[in-house]
Amino acid sequence: MKISIHLFLLLFVAFSANNFAQVIHTTHWYFGNNAGLDFSSGSPVPIGSSGMRTDEGSASFSDENGNLLFYSNGIAVSNDIAGVWNRNHQLMPNGDLTDTTGYGTPMQSSIVVPVPGSTSNYYLFTLDGYENYSNANYKGLCYTIIDMSLDNGLGDVTEKAVPIATTATPFLCEQMAVTKHANGIDYWLVVHESNYINQNSNKFILFLISENDISAPMIQNIGMDDSPGMQSTMQISSNGSKLAFNWEIFDFNNATGVLSNPIQVGGSWGYREFSRNGRFLYVSSWSNGLYQFDLQASNIPASLYQVSDYDRFGQIQIGPDGKIYVAMDFINGAFQPYLSVIHQPNLAGAASNFEMNAITLTNATSILGLPNFIDYIPPSTASIADQSIEPEIVVFPNPATDDVKVYFESPSTVKVFSIAGKLIAEFEATTQLDLDVSNYSKGMYYLCINGTKTVRFVKE
Repeated sequence: MKISIHLFLLLFVAFSANNFAQVIHTTHWYFGNNAGLDFSSGSPVPIGSSGMRTDEGSASFSDENGNLLFYSNGIAVSNDIAGVWNRNHQLMPNGDLTDTTGYGTPMQSSIVVPVPGSTSNYYLFTLDGYENYSNANYKGLCYTIIDMSLDNGLGDVTEKAVPIATTATPFLCEQMAVTKHANGIDYWLVVHESNYINQNSNKFILFLISENDISAPMIQNIGMDDSPGMQSTMQISSNGSKLAFNWEIFDFNNATGVLSNPIQVGGSWGYREFSRNGRFLYVSSWSNGLYQFDLQASNIPASLYQVSDYDRFGQIQIGPDGKIYVAMDFINGAFQPYLSVIHQPNLAGAASNFEMNAITLTNATSILGLPNFIDYIPPSTASIADQSIEPEIVVFPNPATDDVKVYFESPSTVKVFSIAGKLIAEFEATTQLDLDVSNYSKGMYYLCINGTKTVRFVKE
């Protein structure tokens, strides 16, 4: 079944029910000064209930139903508290991490990884910042364990700021990223050595996180030596095949952890993020605008497209809706209460649809950072990369207000679920379903086809 380009541009990412769980943990964002976003409805709703303040990095985690579990800044400076906050926005009983994880404002201060094989335990990895490089109490990379079965399901910290030997001399960069192993169970944690603030080596350090333990560090020397990049982020593409760090992108084998084929893209500090389909890399360059690189181009550096020439962007992060959100930096004496948005990051050039100050935060500012997440979707169910592929399911229009048409290739059972997993309706259809959604509440819904394929649609 061939699909026209007009229908194709309206397709949403197709997931199996299990694969959707890979990104639903990103439903709630907490960052900056009291800032938050709630994606439960399918679109980001600003919330201002956070108990946390952080200049840059943070992490948050939601359960398989999209309910907030906890969030953390991982590390803090000055009079700020470093800690782990529960879903009621209170510090967990043993959740004060102040002075135990370091003293800095790293770009990627923290990230949450479920402990493989456990239904209640989570690692919170933390990374000390450059402000603490010259001090004897520099903490480097640590892990904290959070057990959500404790404190009546609100969670508690059972192990705090356990140091991880990395062989980095003398420091670690302010960047770390996590993706899932190709086996679908374990995880890779990637960090990088730094000689000082703006003098990185070419040493990557990887850890395999399995049910049994965190592995010994695995070292790879690859890419530019003595590169800059204190104000930067490390990102791994949603299918686990590419890694961006400072001025370079690498091929990444998530079965072996091997990095290869470094290609230089850009030449200034900045934050990095991949489009969901993995084709485009976005860079909010430090004091120098927002850019897109086409990773399928024959000459990737030459594919540079300037998305915006505004020069005070902060960190960029992909959301569960596939859009990329952009923090707004300090300007005219104050941090800004806005996020900008790349609405169609899977598309080239101006079609990526950048909107400045698209979201007004609630009594909050993002400062420089956004949360750090595992953003992994198995390649077999990653988003459709170009219109030459013939998808099995088409949903049109999407978003919808009154009626949704669903097309598929053979007779199917179709179930409609709410964002919370509640069954709304069930249908038997041949190759087309006309679904009346006029009485549905606004928000995101899921169509489960024959119990094996799941497609999102949004009711406006």
